[in-house]
Amino acid sequence: GWVFLAVFLTTNNIFLATGVGLVIGLGQVIWMVSRRQTIDPMQWMAMALVVLLGGATILFHNPTFAVFKPSIFEGCVAAMMLRPGWTIRYAPPRARDLLPRGLMLFWGYLWSAAWFALAASNLLVARVYGLKAWAIYTNVSPLVLLGGLFGLGLLVFPPMVRRAARER
Repeated sequence: GWVFLAVFLTTNNIFLATGVGLVIGLGQVIWMVSRRQTIDPMQWMAMALVVLLGGATILFHNPTFAVFKPSIFEGCVAAMMLRPGWTIRYAPPRARDLLPRGLMLFWGYLWSAAWFALAASNLLVARVYGLKAWAIYTNVSPLVLLGGLFGLGLLVFPPMVRRAARER
């Protein structure tokens, strides 16, 4: 991600940046396999997308394939977040005990909707603003989204837990 962005912004060559990203991604997986480290399914999926879409970008000399990679990944993340109650296991025990299950379900669906929106906006930014804006957006926007959702959670949930505890 960030190396791809740096190479692309300094060279203005998306094919070179894609190639560098491919080499780094493959090198990372080879390194992890050689050290017998566990590679989780999301890492395998991301690597497959890098190889398939990065390879297609270079082979067909068409940056559209690279543009789709983050959207496909983000869409898959969003789809996994559609599983009811996925956020519950990440909540502190006190919150799990005191907050309504429906609220926790809603929170998970809100995360999913945000990631689906991110996947769609990635394609929109590429189409409307061009590849340089897309390259920056696709690296920065997930961090902004995560920070915003975590921040919102920290603002909303602790007071709700304290209020629920007082009412008990």
